[in-house]
Amino acid sequence: MLEYRTFYYDPAERCAFRDDGLWRDWAKQYPSLFSQSDVREAASYAPLGFGYHEWLAAIRLHEETGYSCLLAKYQLKGAQPEKYRTFVQLV
Repeated sequence: MLEYRTFYYDPAERCAFRDDGLWRDWAKQYPSLFSQSDVREAASYAPLGFGYHEWLAAIRLHEETGYSCLLAKYQLKGAQPEKYRTFVQLV
């Protein structure tokens, strides 16, 4: 079992997520973590400054453990159909 972790981040990277579309690069680099639904949603919330920490945590968790996390709304069939199927299989 993993302990809780403290993740540090580069404020410039957070700005790049918001202002330069770093989330697009991450979605391409980690296609198993971020679905097309995640990408569509990020297009609207990332420029407002939201989502960076969730995406970074998903990446760090994956890099440290190999696990993939299900980002928000995975339990909603209509919002995240790809992740909902995974959720149903696991639960």
